[in-house]
Amino acid sequence: MHRADFSNICLILIIFLFDALWLSNARADGVRFNSDLLYNKAKTSTKLKTTGESFDSDYYQLDQTYNLNVSRRFYPYLNFETGAVYEYNKLSSDSQGNKVDVDEQILNPFVQLDLDNPLYNAGMAVRSRRREEKITGIPKTQDYRDEIAGSVGMTPGDIFPNWNLRYSHIHTYDDPETIDEIQKTLLLDTSWRPWEGLNADYTYTRIDSEEKSQNFDTLQQTHFGKIGYIRNFFDGRLSMNSAYTINYNTFEFSSGTAENVCDLTDGRWNLWDGGTKFLRSLPDDKIHCPQCQ
Repeated sequence: MHRADFSNICLILIIFLFDALWLSNARADGVRFNSDLLYNKAKTSTKLKTTGESFDSDYYQLDQTYNLNVSRRFYPYLNFETGAVYEYNKLSSDSQGNKVDVDEQILNPFVQLDLDNPLYNAGMAVRSRRREEKITGIPKTQDYRDEIAGSVGMTPGDIFPNWNLRYSHIHTYDDPETIDEIQKTLLLDTSWRPWEGLNADYTYTRIDSEEKSQNFDTLQQTHFGKIGYIRNFFDGRLSMNSAYTINYNTFEFSSGTAENVCDLTDGRWNLWDGGTKFLRSLPDDKIHCPQCQ
């Protein structure tokens, strides 16, 4: 056994032992640590009977993943969490003197704070991703992703509108530079049930993208609204189901603007004999979408 192989086996055994000891004491304190290891090594030799020529190849792979998570609840509805995931993947192959080494490292740290109670909720998170790759004969590459996200909302019940507002800011870039993009996303979601049978929903989405390396910007906005009413009359013999939906989209980019408006009206009357026999249905569906016609 080669010395390097023995060292790797010892390293794997030590990590597994540390993993077991850590987990036995840490979970009760809101700390979690786990690891995942994959080790492969192979050596082959092929000899051609006709020419006597030999072909030798060596293959080595070691993939390591470590996950650390720490959480703590400060108050009944306030929770803090942080941690990181680290990956190190190494691959080496040698065939007929042609040796190729691949080293990849990935780090994903994060921190977030969440507030959640029956009336309102809020949260904030910061996440990051760092990846570095080295390949024999190729320049080193690095790519990054930084994200800041937040949310706030209220759930007062059916009498008042329930709403939730979410925002995220994501910056993606690399070295050597092939992409340098910032994307900002805003999402507002509301729902209202003022009385039985009547419901109103509205969603607004805004996605603002900026590609710095190509000097190209886009802005996409979507308004989606729906009002519906469901009611039964005469002990369920007559039912009414009516709804109006509108979807308005705009897309702006560096050289122009496009928009699309579609609305749908859906109405239906169902008449029953009071048992299982269906007597009559009167649909009234109308779709208006100029861009789709």
